[in-house]
Amino acid sequence: MIAPFLLCVFAACFSKFVYGKLYNPSTVFFLIWMLLLAFSRLGLFGVPVPNSDTYLLLFIGLFSFFVGFVSVDLKKWFGRKIFFFRKFESDVKYSYVLNFKIVIVLYSITFVYLAYQAVIVIGLLQSGLTLSAIRELFTSSDLNLLRQSNYMVAIQNFIATPTVYLAIAILPIEWFKGNRNKIFIVSTILMIIAWVLTSGGRSVILWMAIYVIYLYKWKGVKIKLKKENRRKIVLVVLSCIISLIFTTISRKGENVDFFFQMYQYFVVPIAHLEYRINELNASFFNVYGYGMASFYGVFYPFMFILTLAGWKYPIWLTTIRDLSFMNLENVVLLGSARMNAFVTTFFQFYLDGGMFGVFVGGVLFGFFVMHFYKKAKNGTDDKYTLIYLLLLQKLIFSFVRFYFTQPVQGISFLMAFFVYKRIRL
Repeated sequence: MIAPFLLCVFAACFSKFVYGKLYNPSTVFFLIWMLLLAFSRLGLFGVPVPNSDTYLLLFIGLFSFFVGFVSVDLKKWFGRKIFFFRKFESDVKYSYVLNFKIVIVLYSITFVYLAYQAVIVIGLLQSGLTLSAIRELFTSSDLNLLRQSNYMVAIQNFIATPTVYLAIAILPIEWFKGNRNKIFIVSTILMIIAWVLTSGGRSVILWMAIYVIYLYKWKGVKIKLKKENRRKIVLVVLSCIISLIFTTISRKGENVDFFFQMYQYFVVPIAHLEYRINELNASFFNVYGYGMASFYGVFYPFMFILTLAGWKYPIWLTTIRDLSFMNLENVVLLGSARMNAFVTTFFQFYLDGGMFGVFVGGVLFGFFVMHFYKKAKNGTDDKYTLIYLLLLQKLIFSFVRFYFTQPVQGISFLMAFFVYKRIRL
């Protein structure tokens, strides 16, 4: 544990010195992992302490992220430009604005879908079901009251959920930009509330709070918000915290142990990673995804179109998909913690290519996060700010999974390239 911990300390300090701001993605990432590594060693609630092999894997993964982060600046340090990111100077200046035609279409479909689902969920809650039961129905892979047909599932996966994931990032971007359109703000908030109600999900609440805080530190301070607007920011963050507490109590019961919940979701994934890798090595040795485990969600829309044309998934790809997602839904007991799904971002990298896959995956993801951080120009370029925020969410929650393995995450990321349009200044 000492080696990866010291690496995090060095990388966090180095990044703060080089990039100047505490909120740069590299410093944020390594500060988070410093805490996770420290708590993983405690073995609280009977959770097994990870062995040296697991900490070696984490060291390789964390080091690869560091390599990816700093490699973005190699062209500056060595006076060279990486050919596929070379900039060509132009006197023409451009800016990005929200493409309301696309937004209206996405919002309209999502509203109709969520309104229909909300009617069903309210009826289920009135009949005695809990939010936890609603969550089980939502995440089930079988057809049920919330997944009544393949068409409804398709709308959820291809439009509704990806749109909500985009909306929680677009709303604060537009607000800090000065777009205070009440219809847009209210409709977005209602859509988020409806999604939380119909899915039982809590993550979007936390993501929303992070986006607001991050954008305030990133660009809100520079534009010198009025005192009234600063109060609104505090109110939004407090509302997110209260909503998060309320949904947690609704799902876990009034006697919920919040410290245990935080330890289970933030720290235990490291022990869960070790458990799942032992499973892979025992039963699926030398079975690799070569990138499909990590980026299945990005390729999924294109593969879906191919299946409509008669293409069938090869057995190899089906196996990788199941190992990367379906198999992780099976609950295992680690001490007092019942764990599924949360295996850290390094699991998908390992499934793609073992230790080499961990290194390559970390380098690539670290590189692109830092690239879009710089591309966003301190939050002034809306399109790239949106893309960066989506990547930042996946970076901060790297203790969960590599999110691009999920189709809804991959689709929302692809949509981010089209919801803003370029205009000539």
